[in-house]
Amino acid sequence: MSLIKGNHLIVFAKLFLQRKLITQFIFIAALSTLITIGCGSEEEKIPAGIIPRDKMIAIMIDVQVAEAKIQSNNLSFNDSTKQIALGYYNYVFQKHHIRNSDFKNSFNYYASHMQVMNKMYEEVITGLSKRQAESAGKTKQGVQLK
Repeated sequence: MSLIKGNHLIVFAKLFLQRKLITQFIFIAALSTLITIGCGSEEEKIPAGIIPRDKMIAIMIDVQVAEAKIQSNNLSFNDSTKQIALGYYNYVFQKHHIRNSDFKNSFNYYASHMQVMNKMYEEVITGLSKRQAESAGKTKQGVQLK
């Protein structure tokens, strides 16, 4: 009788160790997955239909310039103001050969990758600063700007 109980203990011990190993394996696999996702590469492949990063930065610079023009006109917010704003945005989208929906989808994609978006906005700010410096230089030389 004690031999049967001993065998049961051995079987139980083996099952316990197997379950413990499986649990540890699952824990390690889950932890590895989380680390991989959390430290994901910024250079991950951009899905089809998403505007490439560098082109998106150029578009975002132009959108910021358009928004500054809209704000500088001190327009009250009404239907005609919306039409003027849409005209500026449509100009930007036509300039870059994209649709409004392309911009929105791409912006949402990059916004869901905050580290990438933050770096992109740093480049947008740098690009705007360069444009401002160029504009100031041209104005000093007497060149009219559009």
